[in-house]
Amino acid sequence: MLVHSHPTDNNTTNLRGLNNPVFSVDGKAIYVLSQAWVTSDTLFRVDLATGKRQFVSAANLVMVIRDGPYRNDLIISEHAYNAGPEGGSFERLLLISPAGRRLMVLPKPNDGEDAGPWLHQHHWHVLNSGGVR
Repeated sequence: MLVHSHPTDNNTTNLRGLNNPVFSVDGKAIYVLSQAWVTSDTLFRVDLATGKRQFVSAANLVMVIRDGPYRNDLIISEHAYNAGPEGGSFERLLLISPAGRRLMVLPKPNDGEDAGPWLHQHHWHVLNSGGVR
């Protein structure tokens, strides 16, 4: 088995409740979410040749862009907090590199809506745990 649960107290190394695996475009790595914080999972990248795992980011969703200028980069959903006096929290979509470097914040549809139509409108095709979009 390449990746299996391995609970620890450090959420950047914790492998507990693994879910939503998705392959990189080149098939050389797999991204997997692990249960971590109350508000977010942890995203890991696992090199399939070596088995080495790397912490990428806190995330609640991961999709891999399969074509275009951002090929092999990731779209993640990240839990964030409103800075204003109204307070509260929300999920935002980010474009990040496979190493976790933030590239841009993406516009997100209204809460509860799927990002699929926006991605399609911009001709971004992604891989996620449910297949190709």
